[in-house]
Amino acid sequence: MPNDSTPDHFFEDIFQKIIKNNPYGFILRSEIKEKTGGLLSRNYQACLDSKGLGIENRFLLGNTIAYPVDSVIDFLRKKISSPKKKPAHLQKRSQILKG
Repeated sequence: MPNDSTPDHFFEDIFQKIIKNNPYGFILRSEIKEKTGGLLSRNYQACLDSKGLGIENRFLLGNTIAYPVDSVIDFLRKKISSPKKKPAHLQKRSQILKG
């Protein structure tokens, strides 16, 4: 979910631009940073993929990993979240460091 200060349409506009800028329906891992406006990086995706946490439905195109655009958008939707209050143990630590 987007945070309260950011309208939902802002993210939908970004997603529509990603879809429009990738007319073939897939994004190569090597181009993911450029094709998502810097929201995702090649190394980050490779790390997540190796842990089984990456974008779903990836496939090999020759020797190159590619992701369906719809799967990239779904992944980004899941990653967008509201800022959350710090857990209690982190709040205490920051208070100690300040005091």
